[in-house]
Amino acid sequence: MAKVEMPLMSAQASGKFGGVLVFANRMGTDVVRQLVIPSNPRSQPQQDTRNAMRVTAAAVRWVNFNNTFGATRKMTGATGTDKVRLTALASAANETWNNLLVKQMTGTSMIDYDAAGVAWTANVANAAAWETAAGTTLTYKFSAVPQVDASGVAGTPISPGEVFYRFIYAAQQLGMVTLAAATPTVYVAGP
Repeated sequence: MAKVEMPLMSAQASGKFGGVLVFANRMGTDVVRQLVIPSNPRSQPQQDTRNAMRVTAAAVRWVNFNNTFGATRKMTGATGTDKVRLTALASAANETWNNLLVKQMTGTSMIDYDAAGVAWTANVANAAAWETAAGTTLTYKFSAVPQVDASGVAGTPISPGEVFYRFIYAAQQLGMVTLAAATPTVYVAGP
């Protein structure tokens, strides 16, 4: 059923009425609409999307903390921190750095997220080096990211090394670094 909002002709009202209608103020206009209770599909495709967003959020959080909390770090040979470089790339596209990173890490219909997973699986021989870099070498470390399977059952977490690899994979797609599968990207003191 299509969502329909209608402007009200009466005084301000807000809240539910009879479990059927919702009264609210939207951008200065009082409106009434049908109460819609969202479903929470726990299908595997929906959980895959949620899992990808958990991993992507961990990368966004890492970039933000790596740039701001006293341990400012940058990729070896880079002219600025990841956040500074992402901000420059994002401004050219008229968007925010974190939106650019989310779009690059996930891609349309999760294509980039899936490609990063395939690349990580192909790189399994070098996984230990990425795990060490993500959990030991970096000043601000990555953590494992919980995953959920269909019906809400806990799945296998994404390891810190894989989260780091997926971030670097996206950074490579944006032209920020050359991804050497065997060698994790090294970070040094920032500007």
